[in-house]
Amino acid sequence: VRAHVAKELLSTETTYVSTLRLVIHKYCEPITQDLSNLNIELEDVRVMFGGVEVLMNISKKVLSSLRERMASFSAYTCIGDILLTLTPFLKCYSDYVKNFDTAMHRIDSCCKHSPKLASFIKSAEGSEKIPLTLESLLITPVQRIPRYVLLLDQLYKNTPASHPDYENLGKALTLIRSVALHVNEKKREADNALRVVEIQSLLTGKAPRLVEAQRRFVREGPLIVLHRDSKKKQKRYCFLFNDLMILCEPFVQVLFGSKKQKYKFRDCINLYGLEIEEVQENTLTLSGKGTNGSTHTFLYDSSDIRKQWLDSLRKSIELLHSAEKLFEETTSSINGNPKLKHGMSYFGPSSKRSIEENE
Repeated sequence: VRAHVAKELLSTETTYVSTLRLVIHKYCEPITQDLSNLNIELEDVRVMFGGVEVLMNISKKVLSSLRERMASFSAYTCIGDILLTLTPFLKCYSDYVKNFDTAMHRIDSCCKHSPKLASFIKSAEGSEKIPLTLESLLITPVQRIPRYVLLLDQLYKNTPASHPDYENLGKALTLIRSVALHVNEKKREADNALRVVEIQSLLTGKAPRLVEAQRRFVREGPLIVLHRDSKKKQKRYCFLFNDLMILCEPFVQVLFGSKKQKYKFRDCINLYGLEIEEVQENTLTLSGKGTNGSTHTFLYDSSDIRKQWLDSLRKSIELLHSAEKLFEETTSSINGNPKLKHGMSYFGPSSKRSIEENE
């Protein structure tokens, strides 16, 4: 078992280093060398790719040691001392994870500001045999620490206490696990932020900007919109976030012979000021400020699914009201300073903006 886990550690470390090298050589370096043409600043590159090269160099040393050790692996081969060399650099991972959301938003804002950058990134993403988005490549270091913990734990459990590797494995596992507790929470946030970016890329039509620092994805799924004034029913696909709902019409886009699921934007419902008017079997009716004066009735496949959506909506609205209350308490303590009050919003201007049905 130890040999199998050690081989997996080597294999995944090889893939990890290759991924970081791809980010550096395919994105970071070409963009840095063409700042003027792409109309972005060096500081933008530092925010978007900060820490990637440092982490790559750290893992290259770990990989080199692992390859050397695995070349003559036996029952008494030690791995723990190699992983202990990683522990002084764990802060680099913490720093990278802390910056991940900022990096995602900087990529998004720079691509909106510079069509040339957006075009370059899209071209680079599609040039690989297995196309991966830049965001999915950049999330790899966030995912690596939990992977280290999993593999180290397996090694430690399958190493006898009398083995010369036992003590070092235990030390490395304790140190890396302490960082993983923080990283895991940030990983969940990073995964969520990445999902918001992915959903934005799937929408067509006059969809609002979804990528905001405070926005979090909650759930998604199909539903049917019921119109009170007629017997008309419309199939829709809904994306629920912590401050709004996006209603779409799903369709399959065919491009150069390949099919891709897309969603045509139809409506946006803000949770701010939203009221759940009535709750009946398999249906939900929403009204209030967030619906721009309209009433929306949704039909779900079952009462269980409806309950899941109802719970998610209620929790999101409750958290939104808590955020509003906190914002009001904070602003009231500013003592009327007009400079601090000007333009302040507890959830940003986009959360209170209603978008008409785009039929």
